Amino acid sequence: MMGERFISEAIEPIAGEFDPAAMAAGEPSLPARFRWRGREYEVAELLESRRELTPRSFEEDRYLRKHWFRIRTRCGVEMNLYFQRRSRDVRGGKRWWLYTIVEH
Repeated sequence: MMGERFISEAIEPIAGEFDPAAMAAGEPSLPARFRWRGREYEVAELLESRRELTPRSFEEDRYLRKHWFRIRTRCGVEMNLYFQRRSRDVRGGKRWWLYTIVEH
């Protein structure tokens, strides 16, 4: 295994497939397929998911900032994706991002 490579680029979810249970619970639905750099990827396996909470400086409450997903694609590539929750934090209106790729 060679390690993780930092990417931090937006991905484009392909519409049509979603997880209604996740959405009913107020969670983002991990896209079943997405495009990155002109290539289409299909999620084969969800390896791990977690939430990122961030404390606010002016109060003791924490808010949900990002949803993280470690996946394996159908072609065998392992990726770390995240969904940016708050619209004011979103760069260029994009919410889904490819954070890292694990190179083998």
